[in-house]
Amino acid sequence: MKKNTFLFIIAVVLCNIQSSFAQGIINHYSFYSNSIGGNMHYNVYLPPSYEENPSSLYPVLYLFHGLGGRYYDWANNAHAADTLNKEIANGAKEMLVIMPDGLDSWYIDNGKQWESYMYNELIPTVQDSFRVGNNNQSRAVAGLSMGGWGTTYYWIKYGADMYSSAYCMSGALGVREGIDLEAMINDLTTEEKQALPPYTMEIGTEDHLYNVNVDWHDFLSTNEIEHTYIERPGVHDWLFWTECLPKTIRFASDNFGEVFVSTQQLNTYEQSVSVFPNPANDYVTFDLLNAEGYSVQYNIYSVTGQLIKSGTVSAGTMHKLDISEFESGLYVVNINNDNRQSNFKLMVN
Repeated sequence: MKKNTFLFIIAVVLCNIQSSFAQGIINHYSFYSNSIGGNMHYNVYLPPSYEENPSSLYPVLYLFHGLGGRYYDWANNAHAADTLNKEIANGAKEMLVIMPDGLDSWYIDNGKQWESYMYNELIPTVQDSFRVGNNNQSRAVAGLSMGGWGTTYYWIKYGADMYSSAYCMSGALGVREGIDLEAMINDLTTEEKQALPPYTMEIGTEDHLYNVNVDWHDFLSTNEIEHTYIERPGVHDWLFWTECLPKTIRFASDNFGEVFVSTQQLNTYEQSVSVFPNPANDYVTFDLLNAEGYSVQYNIYSVTGQLIKSGTVSAGTMHKLDISEFESGLYVVNINNDNRQSNFKLMVN
């Protein structure tokens, strides 16, 4: 291996780490969004084994609320944590669930730059702060009403490049904010239509959006786009969506594939924490010369979850880690400081 030094300034990572995690319940987080121009809140469900298995990577479901709702709707109105715990106990894959604040944006860039926030800031923050895969097989999207429209929009626009499945509950489908979902489908090539990930839509027969959902189902069927259509008695309320949630979790679980950290950066967003320079060859330097009063523990894992290397770096020191014996490939570096942690990706030539 030829020499190539990688210097990682630990202070950059520590400014992006989250507080201590609680698992099996809903946790609240926030950060300042440049896209939105303000502090953005989101809830996170962490699966039961998250802290017990620090080498594991998990798939992630992005779960959207409806018009007039907030990021805490799924936790407060549908008891999402209890449902997730029950479904996981009954065999669903353990997953993280991210419940963002939709801001009545329809989840697009239209006045509020919500889509830019989602792909430039929220997804990278989740990937840097939690142990989740960043390949398409480890990411799903779902939502109700306005969130069902946003789910469908992302399903069409980003497709299998970004998601393994999409679940639309009581979707406020049709033309919204000047965007025509049917026109988006018509603009796809035959190959792109066939490549769309699994999609389920569920609607109550007494819902005021019933007819637009039937029309969308008929449109997809006419265009020979494979999907699952569920209709059952119900109206546009939380009783209906609470009953949708277990099916949504199972659908995401069934369609998650192999969870790993992709070696290719999706071009829809940029990572908020960089590894520089990257790739590295012979050694990695952790610089804590200017740190005061704390130390960090690092753990380096293969993308399959095998612990490769671990150690501790004290404040006021610079630690050079020999990686010359590492096989070429991608690794996940987990850094812990005072029960807080962050993750970044390391490529070794």
